[in-house]
Amino acid sequence: MRPWEPRILGLLASVFLLAPALPATGLAEPHGIVVPPATARAAAEFTVPLEPAPAAGPINVHALATGSTFPDIVKLGNLVVDEGRGRAYFSGSLSRHLGVVDVNTIQMVGTIDSGVDGFVSKHLLLNPVTGILYVFVIETGRLYRLDPTTGVLSGPVPGNGAVVDAGTDRVFVPSPPDQIQVYDGMLRLTGTVSGVRAPGDVHVDTASHRLYVLNALTGSNASVSVYDTVALDLVRKYAMPAGFDGTPTRVHADAGRIYVASRGPGATRAISIIDKATGAGTRVSVAENVNGMRTLAGKLYVMTGYPYYAGYLPNATGSFGVLEVRDATTGAKEREVQLDLESLYFEIDTTTSTLLYTATGRGTVGALHLPDLAPLGTIDVATTIEDVLVHPSDGSLYVRNRLGGSTLYHVNPATGVLLGTLDPGNWPTGLVLDAARGRLYALSHYEAKVTVFDITNDSLVGTINLGTSRARTDALSAMAMDHVLGKLYVVTPELGTLTAVNVDGSGSPVTVHIDGFTPNPRGGGPGQLHVTAHDALNRVYVFARDANRVNAYDASTLALVAHATTPDLNMTNPPLDLLFTDGARLFVGPHILDPLTLTPIGRIPSGLKVVGTGLGRYYVLDNAPGAPDNRERIREYDAAFVSDERGWDLEPTLGPHSAVGIDAARGRLYVGYLERGEVDSIDIGNALPGP
Repeated sequence: MRPWEPRILGLLASVFLLAPALPATGLAEPHGIVVPPATARAAAEFTVPLEPAPAAGPINVHALATGSTFPDIVKLGNLVVDEGRGRAYFSGSLSRHLGVVDVNTIQMVGTIDSGVDGFVSKHLLLNPVTGILYVFVIETGRLYRLDPTTGVLSGPVPGNGAVVDAGTDRVFVPSPPDQIQVYDGMLRLTGTVSGVRAPGDVHVDTASHRLYVLNALTGSNASVSVYDTVALDLVRKYAMPAGFDGTPTRVHADAGRIYVASRGPGATRAISIIDKATGAGTRVSVAENVNGMRTLAGKLYVMTGYPYYAGYLPNATGSFGVLEVRDATTGAKEREVQLDLESLYFEIDTTTSTLLYTATGRGTVGALHLPDLAPLGTIDVATTIEDVLVHPSDGSLYVRNRLGGSTLYHVNPATGVLLGTLDPGNWPTGLVLDAARGRLYALSHYEAKVTVFDITNDSLVGTINLGTSRARTDALSAMAMDHVLGKLYVVTPELGTLTAVNVDGSGSPVTVHIDGFTPNPRGGGPGQLHVTAHDALNRVYVFARDANRVNAYDASTLALVAHATTPDLNMTNPPLDLLFTDGARLFVGPHILDPLTLTPIGRIPSGLKVVGTGLGRYYVLDNAPGAPDNRERIREYDAAFVSDERGWDLEPTLGPHSAVGIDAARGRLYVGYLERGEVDSIDIGNALPGP
């Protein structure tokens, strides 16, 4: 088990779909089990249950973009390696599926339905002897047993993490304040280790029959207790090195040493190296949080980085993970390699000298060869959809894919053909289409720039720098446009700023601090600030969600001209982009305000927010009433919001709210599902509905 930073608890939800196309390896009844191709380790026969064949329906952007028909696996978590079977498994917080990788070929060969649904972060454990997986759900504190061959899920049992001992087929589960619960391989309680002080991270060395338990106290009270995994007796207790002033977070051990990562006062981070024989220890500083440690052939491999404060990696174009290679005895750093966006977890396959890692912000699984760290391959396993914009000339779609590779996809919805892939810079968090100028503008959160494309041929026109610090956290920026003035407006919650730039790149950007909003430099999650522009009134509106405050700024100067407190949204899971204006009204989620005075003048009868208008009708995103699962619904209203004309129930989604695009000219409505990598096409007609 690894302890969890608050940011990981913010990782999100589920849903499934798609069955992998079966490679030329055979299909076994009745559950669609793919038998992986023969490899150098094919003596260990192994099968992976795959998903049922997909039904015809939505546009599968994930398949178009990646060439894979395996389900989308988004917000990647940790991975485990089954060396005897040549397989690696990885999880995703926005999918209930687990991915399966052939370590020899560095190819994805299957998926397993974990059966664990919801907005959850899943941490995987493995018994390499039995091949059984254990799935720890961080948010609920529950541990499940998963047979990867049959797909049978059992459990759960409570806990704050776990570690598996293959030698005894036992699972050790920390149970604060002073116990370790001991389960057998079927998750049946068989014993208890008592007397542990604040049990934190745990590690097992199967060869030596030892269980290492962090006593997660601060300063001189912190220690590592070592137990015999068979008798469950305390073998020895190790103190932290002299001068230790932090809180231990992770523990690892090899034949001669114990490694303890810690967080100290402020932003200090360190690794303590304790000699098992003498108990003597030393500390070495590291730049950021340690997300994993492994030793091999005299080297200590450390995954650090994935910074959650803006000062780290100031010259990088995003929040990258960094793999450090250190001397296993002294801790001296010998080399480091910058990996990919939000690389958090890694594991080593010693039989092939392969290091595998996940990149949650890129949606990829990567592989390096040890000890030279040469790249072996990358697998694209995720496509997300957070914007769906309609090309005015031909009705094609621009789809924003942030967590699956920082790309924009141009798709023909009629033929299901991928027309092009555009590069907007790392973490695109906003997309605006200007039909009059024939331009598409994409905001790069991590690079503090706007990339401009010509929509006649998708060519790159140029970039516009915002002149602000590059964002580094999950407090996502957003963008709007005044099409008359030719200005883009960007809100950056991490900085607490509103920035205006000219779309032609002329003049200097203008940035002001947002009144009534206190930024959190460590993030705090998406949806904190929302922005829209009113072309006719020369106004820019910014909504601070948690304060229920709307500010109106002069669109030319960014001078604050009005502000008001809005009624509470009363939403447990508020969507993004809560602001919308039609000229006469300003919509703040379900509330309707006068755009000049910001006085409340009404409320949408039902729904979360207005997503667009066309043919005199307004389209509202709502939760589907009485649905057995978490479904959304699009409602169609008249301009007065009196008549609820029609409605369409959408596909289930347990993650972020869907993105909606409207093509009124062609009578189509498009819904993009973030965690599924799909776009639904709905026929709304090209004329007003009858009475």
